[in-house]
Amino acid sequence: MPPMSGEPFRVTLPPGIPTGFGVDIGPAFLAVGQALLGGWPIGPADLVARALANLRGRTHAVRGRDLVGLDIDGVPARVLQTGLGCASALVLAPDELRRILGEQPQCLLAPMRDVLVSLPRDVDRAFAAWLNEELAGMDPNGLALDAFVLDGDGLRYERLPRVGPGVVVSA
Repeated sequence: MPPMSGEPFRVTLPPGIPTGFGVDIGPAFLAVGQALLGGWPIGPADLVARALANLRGRTHAVRGRDLVGLDIDGVPARVLQTGLGCASALVLAPDELRRILGEQPQCLLAPMRDVLVSLPRDVDRAFAAWLNEELAGMDPNGLALDAFVLDGDGLRYERLPRVGPGVVVSA
């Protein structure tokens, strides 16, 4: 990030996700800093609204048919890679999650920028933690956020247990 950008602008968005913002400049993203935002004719609320609208627009063509079904150690999983670099950001738009993933209760993992994993809601959380860390470890910029539960009550953040090195988890 260029030094003149200032401290990155961040807000915490529902369901409790610290969120930064960037400008797509081709092969990279330029982080939006306080100084950069201060020079724009919009405020923080407008930035958040525009970013969420951009996410919805970007993922408009993504559908349930884009999910890949897998069996991981006996646990059914559905994996979404949008090819747009923003699958994990869908946790900021629960309405889009429901449109793409369906209404059924599920546990979600966002281990990488463009990977979202849907597991059964009652999946063993130690297994979910292991899978999340394994996938995040494949990406030098892996996110390894904890989990999210999507059900009739909405989308909730859920802490996963920490998996130590060398721990093998079997479902």
